[in-house]
Amino acid sequence: MSKKIVIIPLFLFFISFLFIIPVVLGQTNVTKTTFQDPHTGITFHYPSDWKVTTKEYVDAILGDKDDIDSGLNKDPKLAEPIVLLLPESLDGSSFLILSELLPFPVPIEKYTELTRNSLLTDPTITLSNNLPISIGNMSGLKYKVTSTSDPYSQTQILLVNDSNAFVVGYTVGEIEKSQNIMDINSMVDSLRID
Repeated sequence: MSKKIVIIPLFLFFISFLFIIPVVLGQTNVTKTTFQDPHTGITFHYPSDWKVTTKEYVDAILGDKDDIDSGLNKDPKLAEPIVLLLPESLDGSSFLILSELLPFPVPIEKYTELTRNSLLTDPTITLSNNLPISIGNMSGLKYKVTSTSDPYSQTQILLVNDSNAFVVGYTVGEIEKSQNIMDINSMVDSLRID
């Protein structure tokens, strides 16, 4: 009986490597590319199977720039998309960073309140509670946006650096979901704003 007790844990231990090794090996084989925006000081690393979209595509996806409503500024010249990345699988996942010029330094709590109130003017939208998050040397707030008119929920992270606000928004598609979650978490973890 003691042999069975030892054999079962060893068997479970070795079986667990069948699931762990491919994930670890898959992560080490992915090459990373660095995105840098000298105007905003944003840098982050992203996997080679994610691609930066063209400005024309961003404009088409976000619609008329006059429709970007960030909550504080109604002037479209003050809210700018910085980058939109999509995985090559085009499964519905996305990673977007927007920048907004503020008239003066605004506390993150106030900026978040204004942004959330702006989103809630759409009756199809619901928001989760705010969660604190630290990215590099900045503190921000994170929440999930869901809509009855969109099958994908989006997570938004709001950050404020002096008179500049940043919105990091991402969605996770249905294909390769766990890989896309790891990719997005890696991008968020590497994000720096200097």
